[in-house]
Amino acid sequence: MRERAYAWALAVYVLLGVSMWTTPLLSIVHVESSAVVATAAFFIAGISSCSLLRAGAATRRVAVLQLSALLLPWLLLTLSVLWQPNCDYLRGLLFYLIYPGVTVVFAVSVARLLSVLPVRRPGTWLVVMGILVIVLPPLYDLGLHPQFYTYNHVFGGFLGPIYDEQLSFRPGLFAFRLLTLLWSALFLVAARWKEAERSPLALRLRAVALAGCIAAVYLFAPALGIITTPARIEGALGGVERTRHFEIYYDEARTTDAALARLVDEHEYRYAELQDALGIEVDAPIRSYIYPNADVKAQLTGARYTNVAPVWLPAPQMHVLASDFARVFPHELVHVFSRPFGLPLINASISIGLVEGLAVALQPPDGGPGPHEQVSAALLSEELGTASGASIEHLENVVASHLSAFGFWTGRGAVSYTTMGSFVRYLMDTYGPEPFMGAYATAGFRKHYGKSPEVLAAEWTRHVLSLDAVARSTGELVAARFAVPSLFEKECPHYVPPHARLHLDARRALGRGDSTAALHLVSRAVALQNEYVPALELWAGMSLLHGDAASVFERLGAMSSERLTAALLIRMGDALALLGRADEARRSYDRARARLPSFAHETRALLRLRRSLAHDGERVRTLIGALEPDPQAPLEEDADRLAVGLALARSGRYEQSIDLMRRVPTLSISGSDARPAGELARRRLVWLADISYDAGDLGDAAAYADSASHAYRAVGAFGEADAQRDFYRKTIWLTTEQMERIAEEGP
Repeated sequence: MRERAYAWALAVYVLLGVSMWTTPLLSIVHVESSAVVATAAFFIAGISSCSLLRAGAATRRVAVLQLSALLLPWLLLTLSVLWQPNCDYLRGLLFYLIYPGVTVVFAVSVARLLSVLPVRRPGTWLVVMGILVIVLPPLYDLGLHPQFYTYNHVFGGFLGPIYDEQLSFRPGLFAFRLLTLLWSALFLVAARWKEAERSPLALRLRAVALAGCIAAVYLFAPALGIITTPARIEGALGGVERTRHFEIYYDEARTTDAALARLVDEHEYRYAELQDALGIEVDAPIRSYIYPNADVKAQLTGARYTNVAPVWLPAPQMHVLASDFARVFPHELVHVFSRPFGLPLINASISIGLVEGLAVALQPPDGGPGPHEQVSAALLSEELGTASGASIEHLENVVASHLSAFGFWTGRGAVSYTTMGSFVRYLMDTYGPEPFMGAYATAGFRKHYGKSPEVLAAEWTRHVLSLDAVARSTGELVAARFAVPSLFEKECPHYVPPHARLHLDARRALGRGDSTAALHLVSRAVALQNEYVPALELWAGMSLLHGDAASVFERLGAMSSERLTAALLIRMGDALALLGRADEARRSYDRARARLPSFAHETRALLRLRRSLAHDGERVRTLIGALEPDPQAPLEEDADRLAVGLALARSGRYEQSIDLMRRVPTLSISGSDARPAGELARRRLVWLADISYDAGDLGDAAAYADSASHAYRAVGAFGEADAQRDFYRKTIWLTTEQMERIAEEGP
């Protein structure tokens, strides 16, 4: 009996380990595989322990046997190193110890208690208990709290959203696994108490002490990091600004008044825009949590870089990184607006593709190719179509697969988001928002459109292919974005190598305003991996700011041409300009320009400006921020006025900046041909619009943005034209709001 009970447990572990080889994400020793093994181990160890204990085996021996059995899946997962890297093995081993290891102790203790209770089928009771523990606590944690992690007595825990490559390792995990061991000890004491003819004082005291410790952990769960409450987040951020439709929580110590004013404007304008597009209002103030950096966000919510709008929570809310705000806030706000027409309780669609597709479809233009243009570029390229799964013949199946949660999340993120965003945009533009809002909750296309998803996908395909010619640089963008593998395809998910960690640490130090520490950290990153491009770009920029142009030139000059990105070529050009080698600097700028996409309007304009200033190292230093601008210095060239004007705006001297930049009407820069000069002329309008907005002159901001929109549309830069039109509408809306507020308040 004992041998059979243990033998089948070993056999199941072998089958489990071998089956996990089929999925790269689960085939290595790490957090996901540890959670799967822990879940299986609770039932395997628990059921077999019930049989062993009922047969008279000692509890300690059973525990040792069950813990020893965990060596089998561990060895099988370790064996996968023969065909794929196991890059983060030591940390993965730690997860294996605190996930399956602790869970097996918990399972044995549950089996021990059930073996002395008057129940007929202890194994069945253990299974029921395990299922309840797997389901109910996560529903409480995630369903009632603004957090994106959950810890569990059975599977160990989920540390954050699936899109976060860098895991958030929080102290709460260790506190919770200690809580699991406390419950295990209490169950063992309760079993001994039940078996004892009397209740010895020592057992009673031990039970009381354990119960008290468990109660204390639950009482202080927020402080220990086991759960996160709104009050904890709000207290940590410190600042709050209440507007007509929002409660904005922000880091009071790191947010200036001007930055806060921009936040308020963006919140209310995007609300009005979505209210007009969908014809609905959100029925309660929206809580908008703006986190100063990824570390703070990870510690408070478990989500490091993933920005989230948890629509299932009672209060509408969003959680966004400050550095990502302009890019992701409108996307997350769409999720909040979709709550009223989602399914009850979860306030969302059963189709993840529709959830994310709607958010992408209603995002404001960012100046680059939109979803339609990107999908068109993919469809028109046989190579891209094959790589992305977006071939014309199978596009209907692509849409169908992305409507399911599994198909959406296991696919490549850029492909899933862009494809569904384009599809939903087509439905909204062609049929209006009402049918989509009706179909959204259950993906009921036939009921609300009278057509199947396949028929609608075919219509959408024809529409996308009927678009005007797509720029070559759009194809290059799509090739890069669509080629990024999903988490399920990566060989080393969640692994961040030492040089990449140092680079991230440097960015965090820079975010804190500690440029000295940032330069030290990124220098170490470059020393570890001298061709890691993100670290090189940061190191080169910071070295130039510190006046070390020679080191930048020496290191970048030693790299192969293929490894030099456009950003590195720009830094190389800056270094050469600062070293007085103007002709070489211009050649480096020209090489950078050749590698930039046509829609990188800001960078291309700044490159043109750099090229015009290459003979003047002091002016280049002013442009890149290494030298404070002097508005009193004689500025006879248009390029000089632009460079100093941009530097003045960067330091908050908006009126002086505007005065200088207004004196550049024609941009008659020596040596420039008509088109590059026009490029700078167009960008000057954008800069003046932004600076006028910061200066509080909404009328001028609107006028400049309107002119910029027309200028970009005239040369076929429709994405940038749309972005400037969006900014124009925003300034007009803000002007109207101000006038209405003044009228309400009276003279």
